[in-house]
Amino acid sequence: MFTGIIKDIGEVLSFSKKSNDLYRLLVRSEKLSPNIDDSIAIDGVCQTLVKKENNILYFDCVKSTLEKTNFKNLKTQQKVNLELALSVGERLDGHFVTGHVSTCGKVKKINRYQNSYELEISIPSEFKKYVCREGSITINGVSLTINNIFENSFTVFVIPHSWNFTNLSYLKVGSSINIEFDILIKYLENLISSKSSKNTNTDAISEILR
Repeated sequence: MFTGIIKDIGEVLSFSKKSNDLYRLLVRSEKLSPNIDDSIAIDGVCQTLVKKENNILYFDCVKSTLEKTNFKNLKTQQKVNLELALSVGERLDGHFVTGHVSTCGKVKKINRYQNSYELEISIPSEFKKYVCREGSITINGVSLTINNIFENSFTVFVIPHSWNFTNLSYLKVGSSINIEFDILIKYLENLISSKSSKNTNTDAISEILR
């Protein structure tokens, strides 16, 4: 479990095929001090640390990870957001983030204002149901709040601190980004679906809200 509060911007040193369904990712981190087997979110994707040499972190990525995330586009020297898994007793400053990416979105617009930045993100139409105004969302591992919702896109505001201390500042129009929707929405959807197989949707929602 993560929070969406980035602790370091790492640098991709290499990303190569290790076998038919396994890829090896090397990332340099100057700030993190993880242990082998630790879970680390890389641009919002939960990965297990399998080896460490000084400040170089080694990860093995399965093929399905490439299919669901923007890892398929990783390049040497690319900057990635890093966060260690949340420890019991720590403050939860962002929101509950699992590190399981829901889909990839694309940057449609980047607007700069005096004290903030606004990103408009396009998503596949089937995921619009998970987007809620003022709800939480994770973009490249960063916990953000949804501002406006359009037909197949939404906007978020990014404060200068988050812009400067994450890789969001490296985004361009057309950039592919990892998106994780709020896990609570997905649990609620699953619960309603299971209830509605026996009742009407209205009855299912009423029963849940009792």
